[in-house]
Amino acid sequence: MVNENEVFKWISDLCGFGYRRPGTEADQRTQEYLVKMLKEFGLDEVWLEPIEFGMWDPKTVELRLSDGFVLDCEPLQYSKFTEPEGVEGEMVYIEDGTKISEYDIEGKIPVVDIRYGELSIDFLRIFSEWIYDPGNTLSTYKQPATWINEMERMVYEEAKKQDALGIVLIYPFNMRPYILSPEADPYNGRYGAVAGVVLTKNQGESLKRRLGNGVKEARLVQAGEIIKTTTSNVLAEVKGDGDKYIVMGSHHDSMWEGGTEDASGTAVILGAAKYFAKHHKDVKHSIVFLFDAAEQIDVMGSKAFIDRHKEDILKDMLVEIHMEHIAKETLVEDGEIIVTDELQPRAIFVSKKEELFNLVKRMIVKHDMRRTIMLPTDTPLGVPTDATKFAEAGYPLISFISAPLYWNTDWDTVDKVPIDEVVRTIGFAVDLARNL
Repeated sequence: MVNENEVFKWISDLCGFGYRRPGTEADQRTQEYLVKMLKEFGLDEVWLEPIEFGMWDPKTVELRLSDGFVLDCEPLQYSKFTEPEGVEGEMVYIEDGTKISEYDIEGKIPVVDIRYGELSIDFLRIFSEWIYDPGNTLSTYKQPATWINEMERMVYEEAKKQDALGIVLIYPFNMRPYILSPEADPYNGRYGAVAGVVLTKNQGESLKRRLGNGVKEARLVQAGEIIKTTTSNVLAEVKGDGDKYIVMGSHHDSMWEGGTEDASGTAVILGAAKYFAKHHKDVKHSIVFLFDAAEQIDVMGSKAFIDRHKEDILKDMLVEIHMEHIAKETLVEDGEIIVTDELQPRAIFVSKKEELFNLVKRMIVKHDMRRTIMLPTDTPLGVPTDATKFAEAGYPLISFISAPLYWNTDWDTVDKVPIDEVVRTIGFAVDLARNL
């Protein structure tokens, strides 16, 4: 198949390009790299499918307090741009974001501690079809669900309703996250009606101390522009004997270095592409390898693929196999994140087809894909992955993902990727496709 050194090089190369944000130089280099690797594997049919969009490009982002102290903020992506001089007003600290409607924030800057609900294994058991955990390591597992952004949305909507000057969100951990405005519309190059910035936990504590010492005013600057540009899905195909298709995909973008999210998933699809390029006899059905773009800004890549191929590839598709985020485990101890050498628990969402369920179960056991929770695609949880648009459109789906707490933050570096598990996952993905 492939070895650990090869996989580590792919992931290191991808992370070495810089933050692979759509429309950037790093994004372009990533596309070129994937095309180069796929052709080196011996695949003849390799192509790009461009996607035009409006890139939200902040030039200056800061929160300057009236005592002269300046906080280096992360912008709330696709939120409102201010004029270069920014907006100035009174700050209002709100400890519980769910109660923001009880505060008068018109013409002010609410400062809000963001909290995320906890996701436990007991909750997932309610919806799961099966859990493969031979070591019984998941019996008490739980973690904050940072991808469920209801409080972020609630705060934003109330700030918009009351015509706040802007919002300051305090993240509960000491890492810089990429958080998208609820009104982001990258396809049409539009941003939200409220400016916003995000602080780390420590930055938030510093701000709250100053608020407690009588500093009440701040100037929020978020100046920038929308740039019309393109990103691209990268595709390759291996022809099979039959008239059906299997799509194997992952997203190639990342808002940060993106070791786990999603250089690891990209490496899985590269590994599968290399295998099938060399083993044509194992290809019963044509396989399309999809490295989709711009997952982090409204899953634009997978939406564009569906729009373009609903009358050809998708019309004859047996299943879409999506692989994301092979990661080391995160735990929270005394409010701080601990990264262990254990494997982050994974979910695999499978369309309700008996033959798919049975195949996935067999392959999970065969490849010892431990700490995996198998879920149908039609529960209230939905399919919170890059493959969500495939699920919404009703296409048969196998979507594999994990969600360490450092996903989509500046903590997501190469050292967080368990390379041996990426190699194992390549074998799992290849065997799924071979047995369809």
